[in-house]
Amino acid sequence: PPAGSFVMQLASVRSPDAARSEWARMQGEHDLLLGDMPLFIQQVELEGRGTYYRIQTGPFPSRSTAQDLCAQLKAAGQDCLVAQR
Repeated sequence: PPAGSFVMQLASVRSPDAARSEWARMQGEHDLLLGDMPLFIQQVELEGRGTYYRIQTGPFPSRSTAQDLCAQLKAAGQDCLVAQR
């Protein structure tokens, strides 16, 4: 995959406002890891469940770079996963 095609997903919520609020909370809790990272909100329709807004950050130059940060966040109590754009 091309460099910069990986993102890290931190949560999925029901509204764009909730996504921004949750992102601000996560940045506050994990300032050293997320403080300078940009927020990306991906809207998705989940069959039978409705619209969700995925809280993502990146892009990362490689999957391993994203996985390293995700591992640090998990160690600090924040769930995450790495996805390809």
